[in-house]
Amino acid sequence: MAKILGIDLGTTNSVAAVIDAGEATVVENAEGNRITPSVVAVNVRSERQAVTNPENTIFSVKRLMGRRYDEPIVQDAAKRLPYQVVSGDNGDAHVEMSGQSYAPPQISSMILQKIRQAVITVPAYFNDSQRQATKDAGTIAGLDVLRSTNGDTFLGGDDFDDAILNETGIDLTQDRMALQRLRDAAERAKIELSTISDAGIGAGSIDDVILVGGMSRMPSVQAKVQQIFGREPSRSSDSQPSVDIHVLQGERPMSNDNKTIGRFMLDGILPAPRGMPQIDVTFDIDSNGILSVSAQDKGTGKEQRIVIQTSSGLSQEDIERMMSDAEANEAADRERRAGVETRNQADSLAYSAERLLTEHAETLPADLKAEADAKLESLRTAIAANNVAQMQTAINELNEALQRVGQAVYTQPGAGGPGDAGGAGDAPPGSDDTVEGEFREV
Repeated sequence: MAKILGIDLGTTNSVAAVIDAGEATVVENAEGNRITPSVVAVNVRSERQAVTNPENTIFSVKRLMGRRYDEPIVQDAAKRLPYQVVSGDNGDAHVEMSGQSYAPPQISSMILQKIRQAVITVPAYFNDSQRQATKDAGTIAGLDVLRSTNGDTFLGGDDFDDAILNETGIDLTQDRMALQRLRDAAERAKIELSTISDAGIGAGSIDDVILVGGMSRMPSVQAKVQQIFGREPSRSSDSQPSVDIHVLQGERPMSNDNKTIGRFMLDGILPAPRGMPQIDVTFDIDSNGILSVSAQDKGTGKEQRIVIQTSSGLSQEDIERMMSDAEANEAADRERRAGVETRNQADSLAYSAERLLTEHAETLPADLKAEADAKLESLRTAIAANNVAQMQTAINELNEALQRVGQAVYTQPGAGGPGDAGGAGDAPPGSDDTVEGEFREV
């Protein structure tokens, strides 16, 4: 038996799903999206052109399904819709697009036209006429509509948008483009307010803002984010979703001097600042010389593994040659390794210093922050030049500056240091506030 598709023909968006292996699976549309705007023509672009071409962009047609043109609910909806709602030859509510009249089932059929066998949900309040109109939409689209089932009684996003439109008290029914622009603004406000409310926090409570995607490179986007959240957004390599596990064989400390025997990706890592995710890598060799390498993210429990056969392993001659190379290059390798470790140390210090200075930018003394910023810039210059000696000098100087920054942060009110009221720093000179404690060995 062919799989039957379940369709939620929504007022704003539509979703299709099938039962696969006992579980409901949402079917993506041609654009790879899990929801399809209930807008004609049915694609994301038609949804976007609603502002520039409002009279020929049909949406929320579900509210007109199976209704007469003279019904109060139709007349009320027509006042808020940017396209024309007209009376059909049979007195039903139709919509007019590019000078042609369309029945609501025709519009809905354009949403459903690529689907062939389906169960379609309808609101529980739909009467027989409205249910039949929905089935007609499926038939027009070439669907074999097995049945229509009750959906929820809608209190959809459009209802909230309409409430916000009415709240403004401005009558824009004669300017359809302005009406649609106001509707879009109402929808954006609704989404933004709901998001903040759901999170239960304000913009000032956000510790870090991470920008991803190509648009995050636009200076105007970065400036707007900084204006809203009061801090510069992070555009670094934090929050990487995967890590590359590279397995090598050899005696040398540097990876490019050894032989690659396997490589795999560990995906599904939770977004976090660099250095935070903890990954366990395990090597296991069985009695047959087969190597298994596994990597597990301790935060999510996600695990990936690779099995490496040794059939094309190293000959005894290769092993002896590699050992000889390792001995001959021991001093050079030690120097190279020290250089890499210094660079890693410098890179890590620059990252942590930037976070510290950004976090306390408004409370640090100006001269102290300026000194630390200058030392940080010197370290970055040394890293860019890949000069190990300069990096080591810059590391030492920046550490000294950060130590003074740390002392300043510690003594600030509210930092838990001696400057806090009620702390140990408030005890009068010579007083004995020592409290004896107990301990026991376990």
